[in-house]
Amino acid sequence: MDTHPGDTGRRDPARWSTERRSHVVLRLLRGADITAVAHEVEVPVDQLEDWQRAFLEGGKAGLQAQIRLSGDRTLHRPRAAVTAPANEVIANDGGHERFMLRAIALARRTALEDRAGGPFAAVVVRDGAIVGEGTNRVIAEQDPTWHGEVAAIRDACRRCGTHDLSGCELYTTGEPCPLCYGAAWWARIRCIYYAASMEDARRFGDFDDSLIYEQLQLPAADRRLPVIQLLPAAMRPVWEAYHRLPGRQRY
Repeated sequence: MDTHPGDTGRRDPARWSTERRSHVVLRLLRGADITAVAHEVEVPVDQLEDWQRAFLEGGKAGLQAQIRLSGDRTLHRPRAAVTAPANEVIANDGGHERFMLRAIALARRTALEDRAGGPFAAVVVRDGAIVGEGTNRVIAEQDPTWHGEVAAIRDACRRCGTHDLSGCELYTTGEPCPLCYGAAWWARIRCIYYAASMEDARRFGDFDDSLIYEQLQLPAADRRLPVIQLLPAAMRPVWEAYHRLPGRQRY
């Protein structure tokens, strides 16, 4: 049986502490079989799914909020996602791990369930709360730029009402390709955390971003996809006018 110090009413999950419920959820998110865990801890599968959903959205605060919304302590309902307040820093509930596990859950859904693209997803975090999420939907949208990190950055910018994500962290399921690293750079992301390496993506999915990085080290005209300058003089007046533009917003 799963045990946790300080708990009473082991057979009554309604009396479990938030700490113990978090402990069980983290086991599930690390790959434990939900049916086996349900049998071991004597909690219904649908209840464990509710706990997992609430934890992914809001950590321990999400679990606590779900109790309040359900109107009792059974935690069988509701199934609606619960998000912690944006200004609340979630501590001691998985931290970095929780945010990465959320991204991994999104990657699993987009690749294996929706089959919308590769297993790539990302979340943007500010002050301990998720402010943006995105998944790879290259196939579904027929858009080669629909990468998880780019989608997450766009979502965060919409939610936050700014193109400047200074102070935010990006949690992504894969080591960023040049497109996504560039997007994070221009968004002023503070730090990027990734799960799978470029080698993992190459080995299991035939995605080889290392070739792009290698090509970028070559002179522009010598790359496999050559970059050739054309009509620079015709474009220069546009740049000069832009340079003189009153009240030009810098980014």
